Amino acid sequence: MPSTDGCIWSLGIVPRTSGIGTSVTHNGVIRALLEMGMSPSFLEDFPDLPGDVEALLIYGSQARGDAVPGSDLDVLALVGGPRSSSYSGDVNVSFYTRAQLSTGIGTLFGAHLKRDARILWDEHGWLARAVEDMGDVDTDPPPSACSGHE
Repeated sequence: MPSTDGCIWSLGIVPRTSGIGTSVTHNGVIRALLEMGMSPSFLEDFPDLPGDVEALLIYGSQARGDAVPGSDLDVLALVGGPRSSSYSGDVNVSFYTRAQLSTGIGTLFGAHLKRDARILWDEHGWLARAVEDMGDVDTDPPPSACSGHE
């Protein structure tokens, strides 16, 4: 299950101008990432997020806590419609719709999300459910075809 340390990280949430739901602020994301121990200099280039972001998580080495110098920050943003990924400095934001994210079920990518993801914001629980549905994938190498033979 995605690690949230018992809670969803507190982001600065403000009403959308349409009055439907809420949206996350850029400063709120930065604050939550700083609370998670990210270096302030690492986040200088964190991109602005579009208004249709429904949920956010981080994954990869930064989420696992085994990042090395030069590691980037991988962010997954759940959005209402398809859009291209965004790269800014050492921050990579991949945008997925719920339908696109569901294609990760049973894949190695999905298994890594389930194992490593740290949810930052998920007001409706859609991202947590999607990650939980990813299932497990056996990442052990298959037994050698020559096992038992010398």
